[in-house]
Amino acid sequence: MIEREFASVLGVSPIPFKGRDTAELTRFGVLPEARAQVVQTPFGAFDLFTLLFKGAYVWSKAHGVRTIYGVTDRRVFRLLHLRGLPFEAVAEPRLMPDGVTAVAIRLDWARFEELNRIQKPDLLAWFRADTTIQDQPLRFMAVPAGPVSMPWLQPGAGSRHRASTEYS
Repeated sequence: MIEREFASVLGVSPIPFKGRDTAELTRFGVLPEARAQVVQTPFGAFDLFTLLFKGAYVWSKAHGVRTIYGVTDRRVFRLLHLRGLPFEAVAEPRLMPDGVTAVAIRLDWARFEELNRIQKPDLLAWFRADTTIQDQPLRFMAVPAGPVSMPWLQPGAGSRHRASTEYS
């Protein structure tokens, strides 16, 4: 979707490389009424938003995915950093017609592991742990995937965008 529906969010930035070790994470969220729910683990209590990313991490590891891409609201981008998910901006944030400031983002799971080894070791330990969640009143909604997109071209050399460094 990022290269089609959200192409305007990329602006003039080089399109990031997508290949066998990358995945796009779109339409990802928690219902407002469920945002206060937490999952109790041996590593601490985590909100459902973080639980979803643990699932993305486990899935990524099982499928050889090193990098995930997406587009999100600038406020959620900041929330991701606060949760220990060091996404980088692929381009400068863009004001969308609906008033949302959107930003194209990517996360390298190796960077996530490196940073959280020191900053949030309990989070990293929980992501890596083979755990199950029992007796949690969770409701998931399936959303059909869109058509398969063409692979992106390898980008040229580029620097990190200011939007990434604001929250690091």
